[in-house]
Amino acid sequence: MIRITSPQPERAEELYDLVAKVFSGEGYFEFLGRCRGGYFTGSSYDWSVSRVAEDDGRIIAHVGIWAFRMRVGGARLRTGGVGSVLTHPDYRRRGLMARLFASLFEVMERAGYHFSLLFGIRDFYHRFGYVSAFPATDHVALTESLPAGPLKLRLRKASPLEVLCRRGPIMRIYDRENATRTGTAERPLYTMSKGLSGDFQCVALLDARGRTRGYLVTRKRREDLEVLEAGGLSAPGGAEALLAAMRRLARRAGCRRVR
Repeated sequence: MIRITSPQPERAEELYDLVAKVFSGEGYFEFLGRCRGGYFTGSSYDWSVSRVAEDDGRIIAHVGIWAFRMRVGGARLRTGGVGSVLTHPDYRRRGLMARLFASLFEVMERAGYHFSLLFGIRDFYHRFGYVSAFPATDHVALTESLPAGPLKLRLRKASPLEVLCRRGPIMRIYDRENATRTGTAERPLYTMSKGLSGDFQCVALLDARGRTRGYLVTRKRREDLEVLEAGGLSAPGGAEALLAAMRRLARRAGCRRVR
């Protein structure tokens, strides 16, 4: 008998095992470590609202909700970030996801969520009522076309904790520049960085007195340096300083372009 319910923290390891097996493309043990070290534990994962399907007590499917406040203009809306949507291979094509999402929406409404969102494959989630909300836009520049003048700010390697988890100068820049920007999340989102995904690096831009004036979050993808997040545009000369820092990081990484 298959039943839909909320996952239980005391059965976390069983859930992590299924998640790691389904998403084992990046390595089972690596993903299992992420589940334990920040993705579930140490995050805003909502155990009471997330949904699992069980067959005779065995977890066979899951839809997770990570709670946060999203800015929509000046409003702060309780938002559910959907993640780890999966079904055990032996139970696919039986309509389990339709049942899970129907239950999820009902429970989220009772819990006071305003809406949910996800990054997902096309032509799948619309059947549960989702629609495209934000466009994806790429801006690409040749590394050598970025400002080549002397970088007046010093680069310091920062940890993901400083950007996403820890209140401090980087988070103050983020909050100031995104105070009314629709689609941004109130931070902190995590309390642990070990489970954060992606081979990204974070750098802080410091002035002569050691004060943080900006920051960048980047990762290398083949010949591109991808800039995932930039802060410090509101500082004097902020845009030029950030572009010059991107150029330096791209050259260090041997990247021909900045995306």
